[in-house]
Amino acid sequence: MAGLHGTNHVSDPWPSIVGTAVHAWLAACFEQHNVQTGMLRWLAEHRVTPHPDHPGTADLYDAVERCVVDHKVLGPSTLAKLHATGPSRKYLVQLLLYGRGYRNLGLPVDRVALVAYPRGGATLDGLYVWDRPYTPEDDEILEAVFAQTRIRQQYATALREGQISLRDVPACPDDDECFYCPYYRPDQPLSNAGCPGTVGNREERIAA
Repeated sequence: MAGLHGTNHVSDPWPSIVGTAVHAWLAACFEQHNVQTGMLRWLAEHRVTPHPDHPGTADLYDAVERCVVDHKVLGPSTLAKLHATGPSRKYLVQLLLYGRGYRNLGLPVDRVALVAYPRGGATLDGLYVWDRPYTPEDDEILEAVFAQTRIRQQYATALREGQISLRDVPACPDDDECFYCPYYRPDQPLSNAGCPGTVGNREERIAA
């Protein structure tokens, strides 16, 4: 939002490459299933707009189950965490945004599901599916997210205009994904050129 240039020079893009390739392969499979059955059950990689300022591409919609499906291709540690605690807030919000987007298109959404595929291993034995009903409380979650996004936009504007620095941006909940952040720079102190991920007592964390 602030228009800063990415500074991360340590992230390996391979997980993203694998994820993108698997998504494309899955989309082709579901579209072929529509052809084979002669029924438009699956809507794959469809553009949706849950909020006017935030369009995106949803992985899959099942017209029979009236369910939004999000594919995740995960490494062993993230997959184990999903098994243990369920989807992170980020994963859940992403699913709910897709659901709102399909509802805005006039399609009913009764359930949301996350399907996690193991990035390693020789088989799909590690496939994990999490799902639950889409509830009125989910709309409240999304409204809170939109409000938080408006606040982030205000910080981004102030950052662009030089009124604040990255240090003034409120801390994010954790730094589990710092390695993939475009502003991650563990080799330098916190500045407008990047973020080291953890600062000081390792409890200060920044949302770059």
